[in-house]
Amino acid sequence: MPDGDVAGFVRLNGLQGRLLTYFDYGEYAIWHFPKLKVSYDGRRETVYSPEVQRAHGRFYFDKDHADYARAIDADYIWIPRALPVREALLRDGWIPIFHGRSSVLLARTAASSYVQPPFSSAERCFPGP
Repeated sequence: MPDGDVAGFVRLNGLQGRLLTYFDYGEYAIWHFPKLKVSYDGRRETVYSPEVQRAHGRFYFDKDHADYARAIDADYIWIPRALPVREALLRDGWIPIFHGRSSVLLARTAASSYVQPPFSSAERCFPGP
């Protein structure tokens, strides 16, 4: 389950553009982030070509495949913190703009400031924020 607090962050900051997302987060992102174009979600067999599916898999798990984000012109990346690509993205200049309990949201460029949502320790369930 993705971090629900990221939905509050996206809403508060009015993020829009292209979001390279982890597969498991895609449908949540489509539901909660209508102004962000999601790169990949659970409709993989019916919507995404085998090439797109393989490219996302390489991106997530190959620590040297961070250039995929540039190739698809992503504005933001939302992935689990533990994925191998995270360190490569930081070296490549991606900026962490939100840290959830288990995920991180990165931006290609830094805005002057982002508003952080109030912290909540309450458990959440899909589709709630």
